[in-house]
Amino acid sequence: MRSRLLTLLLTTSLLGLSGCSHSLEQRSLKVNIQSDPPGALVYQWGKDGKTQLGRAPLAVDHAYRLQKVSFNRWWWLLPALSAGASAGGVTLLTQDDTSSSGAAFTSVGFSGLLAGLMVCLIGELLDGSETTVEDSVKFSGTMVGFSESFSDIPIHKEGGEKRDVTLTLQPLPMLRQRPATSSQTAAPAQVVAVFDIQNQTSQFDAKLLSQLNDYLVSQLSRSGQFRVVPRQQLQASMLQMKKESYRHCYDQACQIEMGRAVSAQTALVTKIMKLNPGCMLSATLYDLRAETTEAGANAKSACTLEGLMTAANQVVAQLTTK
Repeated sequence: MRSRLLTLLLTTSLLGLSGCSHSLEQRSLKVNIQSDPPGALVYQWGKDGKTQLGRAPLAVDHAYRLQKVSFNRWWWLLPALSAGASAGGVTLLTQDDTSSSGAAFTSVGFSGLLAGLMVCLIGELLDGSETTVEDSVKFSGTMVGFSESFSDIPIHKEGGEKRDVTLTLQPLPMLRQRPATSSQTAAPAQVVAVFDIQNQTSQFDAKLLSQLNDYLVSQLSRSGQFRVVPRQQLQASMLQMKKESYRHCYDQACQIEMGRAVSAQTALVTKIMKLNPGCMLSATLYDLRAETTEAGANAKSACTLEGLMTAANQVVAQLTTK
């Protein structure tokens, strides 16, 4: 009898330690994302890295899990049974022949009572509490010529929330207009003939190369240190020289001849080379009068249009600081 009661109290005490159960509930957070300047490429960050969502402005429904705690009040039987065992032990202590058994029941019952009260009181305190599995959701925005912008949005327990966030991107230092120095003011901008980018990889089509070439030309012009010969003028000069296409004018002699024909002072030859991993954009600026190399620049990047446009920014920055 005594051994059975002790086993019951011990088992009940161990089960009482798990008197609280946990459940997961799915909720959602709606985030309206804008960017300054508009049109930034938006990513959402997670444990596996970042996932591209699209271009701002856009709305995102982020699903998250809420953990709820519930206390099973049947565990109040534990202190009740323990109190009964303790009372029974006190009764047995009044009998001289069972004083040893009475002391054991009283001791075990009193211990079970304290343990049961602690478990139940903690369970009542935790009952109904809610916590989110994740504390926040992280977004970022990127745009060529701007630094990446990040935003951490805290997640609250209430569901159906709506948040508005603006990702503010800062221009890269290389694209900010620098105050002209006395030497820059005195020296006029160089006239440069920009030849089509030579693709030394097998993964870019003509459309991408044309877009990258146009971007490179615009950044050179924006620097204020170069005046770029229009592409149409290069094409017309090629026809007069009875060449097949200036796209295939890759050797230095041809480039010098064409550059001089359009009264350019310098010629810019740019190449895309494959690295492992990534790509490299390499540019060489030739002095047409001296027929020598005036400057060179290169930048590593991802093998994407956006990556190469960022590399073009770096190349222009290197060329304009020579």
